[in-house]
Amino acid sequence: MTEAKDVTVKPLDRETVLEILDKAHASLRKTVAQIPADKLDSVQVTDEGWTVKDVLSHLAAWNLQYLTEIDGILRDDASWHKLYEDKQGEDEFNRKAVEDRKDRPFSEVYDEWDSSIVSVIERVKKLTSDDWIHQ
Repeated sequence: MTEAKDVTVKPLDRETVLEILDKAHASLRKTVAQIPADKLDSVQVTDEGWTVKDVLSHLAAWNLQYLTEIDGILRDDASWHKLYEDKQGEDEFNRKAVEDRKDRPFSEVYDEWDSSIVSVIERVKKLTSDDWIHQ
């Protein structure tokens, strides 16, 4: 029988989180820029059958939800655990995010995704040290 190890995970500092967000955003922008325009909202790129546009729809919705959750956490009123406590809740959120943007042009979805992550980054930058460690 193996002994369970006590593993303590150190939370990431704000600068590391901002660096991760910036790099991931830049990387996805670069990837999307390499895809032919006529493929962005037609070719399926996931097992779920999502297009690039659908993936960006999903990411934009989550970025907007992060903004809501950051403020909720700071008010001790986070909704994440209530709304998305299981895979079914997350799947429904994702389905709705894609469905809500289905009729929008790719450029509009792209702009929403792009501006939403910029808003998340700016919000994280504005957190105080006390906000960052708030539990």
